[in-house]
Amino acid sequence: MKHTDDYLWDPAGTPDPAIQSLENALRQYRYQPGESTPELQAEPRRRRWGRLVALAAALTLAMGLGAAWLAMRPQPWLLAVEGGASVKQVGEGEVVITEGGTATLSVGSIGEVVVSPGSELAIVDTGSTSHRLALRRGSLRARIWAPPRFFIVDTPGGSAVDLGCIYLLHVDDAGVGTLEVQHGGVELVSGGRRITVLAGMGATIGPDGVGVPWSLVSPPEFRRAADHVAFGQGTAADIDMLVAAVDSREAVTLYHLLPLVDDATRERLIERTLDLTGTAGFRRDAVMALDSLALANWHDAIESKLATRKSWWQEALIRLNLAKPQWAIPAKVVRGKY
Repeated sequence: MKHTDDYLWDPAGTPDPAIQSLENALRQYRYQPGESTPELQAEPRRRRWGRLVALAAALTLAMGLGAAWLAMRPQPWLLAVEGGASVKQVGEGEVVITEGGTATLSVGSIGEVVVSPGSELAIVDTGSTSHRLALRRGSLRARIWAPPRFFIVDTPGGSAVDLGCIYLLHVDDAGVGTLEVQHGGVELVSGGRRITVLAGMGATIGPDGVGVPWSLVSPPEFRRAADHVAFGQGTAADIDMLVAAVDSREAVTLYHLLPLVDDATRERLIERTLDLTGTAGFRRDAVMALDSLALANWHDAIESKLATRKSWWQEALIRLNLAKPQWAIPAKVVRGKY
C-alpha cells in the first residue's frame, strides 16, 4: 500500500499534529549517542523502574491513539478470495458470498474479517464515524483494533458491537447467531436489551433478541439450559442444571439470568453465585429487588474475581499478531473453516 505525502510513514510529508504531539511525548526516551552505561547502571532502581513504567504507559497510550487515529482515516476495503490471483477493492452496498473457499476482508485500517465458506456478508457502512457489516448466514472471524463501538456486525436477531477484540460469529440457516469472544469484549444489542460478552465467554443471538453470556468451557447442556431460560422456554430441569454449576465462570451466566426469572428461582441463583465466587458485602435484598445500582456493584465484584489481566506487552504481542489470545481454542459452537 502506498502512502503518498503521509507524515506517519515519511517525515518529509506534511506534518500531522497528532503524530508530532506523540513524538514530543516520547522524545525524552530516544537513544543518545555516547550515553554512559555505568551512569545508567548506577541510577537508583526506583528511578529506573519509574522510567520503564512511564515508557510502558507512553507506548500503551500511543497504541490507543494510533488505533483511534487510523480508524478515522479513510482507507480502501480490500477483498482477497482463497485461491484467487488478485485482490479487489469493495465498498458500501456490495455483498461477499463465499462458496468453496474463505475470503479475507481488510476493514479499512482497523483490522480484518475472515469469512468462512458458505457465508453471505453485506458491507453496510465504510464511513469515518462507523464501519458496519451484516452477516446474513455463515461464519466469520473478526480481528479489530478500533475505538469502542466503531465496528458493528448486524445479524438477523441483533448486533455485535466491537469493544476492541477478536471474536467468532456464526449465523445458521434459521437466522440464529452464536458469538464466541477470544480476546477483549463484544456488546450484543437487540431492541432495548444489551449484554457485554468478555473473552472466554459466548452468547446466543436468537430471532427475538440476545441471550446471556456463558463460558466457552461450560458443557453444552449448561449452555442450552441458560438459553432456554433466557428466551423464556426454561423448565424445572433447566433451572436444576444451572444451579448445579461447578465452574466459577458460570456465575456470570447465573447473574445475567436474575432479571429473567421468578423470585424463588432468583433466590436459588443468588445462593449458587455466592458459592461459586465468594463475593460478599453486597445488598442481597436490593439484588433480589433488581435494584440497578446493587446489581451493577455485584456484577463488578463478580467480574473482578474472575478477570485475567494481561500486561501491556502481552496485549501488544496479541495486537501485532505475534501471540495467540488466551481463548484461541478450537471453536465448538461456530462452524466454519478458519
